[in-house]
Amino acid sequence: MGYILLLSIPLYLGIAMTIQSGLNDTIQRDSGLTLTLLLNNIVVFIIAIFLLFSAYQGIFSHGSLLNLPAKYQIKPWHFIPGLLGATIVLGFAISFDRLGASKTVIFVVLAQLVSSAIWDWGVKNINLSSYRLIGIAVVGVGCLLYFKDYE
Repeated sequence: MGYILLLSIPLYLGIAMTIQSGLNDTIQRDSGLTLTLLLNNIVVFIIAIFLLFSAYQGIFSHGSLLNLPAKYQIKPWHFIPGLLGATIVLGFAISFDRLGASKTVIFVVLAQLVSSAIWDWGVKNINLSSYRLIGIAVVGVGCLLYFKDYE
């Protein structure tokens, strides 16, 4: 997979998160937060079952991220990402409703930059260069400037 194509994935994710949260906000206003979360999770569940069935049938090529390993064991901590995913959807729904799209997305991006830099450094052993630290600081200052009009 080419590097440009790989870079398009996070760009898509950023756009999709904004659209998803905006649509969830609309559904939430009409039907409430509980139904909004239920609808989101039904769709995720259906897609997960489809992918599992497809992987079980061997539709994905060997070595694909979506194929099933020959041997696997579910550990208790494997449920943590799902729990975090549910809280992310809930948090976006509440934040979009109370803060609006701009504040939510800007501060999520800042939090992602800080936490991902710590993750890369502490877990992946990726050097936390001065350029990365300066970049994070610039985004932080950008957040302050972006919301200067709100005071």
